[in-house]
Amino acid sequence: MSQMTAKVRSDYFAEGDYVVTDPGKGVMRSRAGTRMVALTEDFLRGLREALDSECGPGADLVLRTCGRAWGADFARRVEKELSEFHGKPLQSEPLGSFEASLTSLFSHHGWGATRFDFTQHARGLIVVAVRDPVLAAAAAAASKRPATRCWPGCWPAPSPTSPASRSTASRPSAGRGVPTTAAS
Repeated sequence: MSQMTAKVRSDYFAEGDYVVTDPGKGVMRSRAGTRMVALTEDFLRGLREALDSECGPGADLVLRTCGRAWGADFARRVEKELSEFHGKPLQSEPLGSFEASLTSLFSHHGWGATRFDFTQHARGLIVVAVRDPVLAAAAAAASKRPATRCWPGCWPAPSPTSPASRSTASRPSAGRGVPTTAAS
């Protein structure tokens, strides 16, 4: 009689083969085959300065709109990739596994260190603080203004099937440029 053993998958983002490079072609791809690009803080700062120069006060709206579209696509792609990697829908993962995946995603992509605060979970509130977010730092340095205007577009509401959507939606915290997840 053969026994079926469940294969435990490790951290999707921390494994050595998450990013595959082909120096000959000058291409970098994720383990799922998505083409990737690395952007420096100088590039991000220059982008913000160019948008401020070309769009004036409309630069914040441009960033928010682009961030919202990119963020929604990215969230759907990550949900699909993690579901395929673990062999089950992401929404069936325990909250702790979801937290670990988001923490690893942020760390691996250089977006900052996350800290989850579950003290208000019973009221439907989970706060996610991000320390040293590269986008906020680059935007603030370029515009000499608080970076909170950049964050709303980067934090789309979770998809209806994601663990966070059961009781939460994303929004930036007031005045700090630090994203939070708060009850809808």
